Amino acid sequence: MYHQINPTQMFRERQVVLLKEAENGPLVRRVVVARGTDKAKSGKAAASALGFLVALALMLALMASLLAALAAKPAEAAFPGANGKIAFHSNRDGNDEIYIMDPNGTGQTNLTNDSKNDTQPVFSPDGKKIAFKSDRDGNEDIYLMDTNPATNDAVNLTDDSSARELEPTFSPDGTKIAFVSNREGVGEIYLMDTDPLTDDAANLTGSSSAADFQPAFSPNGTKIAFVSFRDGNSNIYRMNVDGSSQRRLTRNPAEDLFPTFSPSGRKIAFMSERDGNENIYAMNAKDGTKQKRLTESAAIDTLPAYSPDGTKIAFQSTREGPNNIFGMNSDGSNEAPITHNSPPSVTQDRDPDWGVATQ
Repeated sequence: MYHQINPTQMFRERQVVLLKEAENGPLVRRVVVARGTDKAKSGKAAASALGFLVALALMLALMASLLAALAAKPAEAAFPGANGKIAFHSNRDGNDEIYIMDPNGTGQTNLTNDSKNDTQPVFSPDGKKIAFKSDRDGNEDIYLMDTNPATNDAVNLTDDSSARELEPTFSPDGTKIAFVSNREGVGEIYLMDTDPLTDDAANLTGSSSAADFQPAFSPNGTKIAFVSFRDGNSNIYRMNVDGSSQRRLTRNPAEDLFPTFSPSGRKIAFMSERDGNENIYAMNAKDGTKQKRLTESAAIDTLPAYSPDGTKIAFQSTREGPNNIFGMNSDGSNEAPITHNSPPSVTQDRDPDWGVATQ
């Protein structure tokens, strides 16, 4: 991450330097020589001109410094941002395919059109790419494609492994993808480059003999939330991006699954069965406190995904029969379906992810 710029401190430092230069430099000499015939007027005019020039120089120097600092800093993740498309996978065309749609459910478009199963879509931070899981090459791998349906450019990022690779999630700067693989036996969380030519996947949770899965990056890129069976049932944990400082956040005998950070990084939404069936909950991301139930449905509500502006949550629900994509306010109010599948339809719309607006 880049260092924060303190404009006040920068202004003061520039002011000291420029005033020292102005006291003995050409700036003063030019003003004095131009008005040398009239000492009284010269002193007043020189002071006035000097004050104006110093202020102008300070303003220009500050603007130049800020522009240089902004140009030098690394690209900042687009998430959080303005709300864009929602990605999901659906079997409406006979097998699982990746779709995108507008937040109100219009404009539903098939991006994959492949005879194999494509699932688990996640947007890149700039909203222009989608990573997903597919078995189109014989086993489950992580693929990367453009969100333009005309491109048809899906690239296999994990084709060097015969293991199962699933549940991709982007780092906020878009350069890394965390995912789950059983290449070392049990499912573990790995981190790799988004460059398909780079074979650099690193195991982040190899110290655990239990299954670790469902990774989710924090918006600042320093933490990863995940689920683990290491304490007997599925609970939510958090770790540094290098796999260190793994910490348990939920301690519930029921199943807690599918963590996702809010755009502010202060909350984690997740699914829990603690009240008898699957519902959406939220808690403080730092320590797991203030766990609050957001949905009150007798159906199955799961797989939450925050909108980039943090005001909404998309999720998967069976409350209308088959699985549909629903939306609600981030406090759990105003729940409403976004896709509309009802009996006797066997269409299932699952696993939403909300991207930033690209225009």
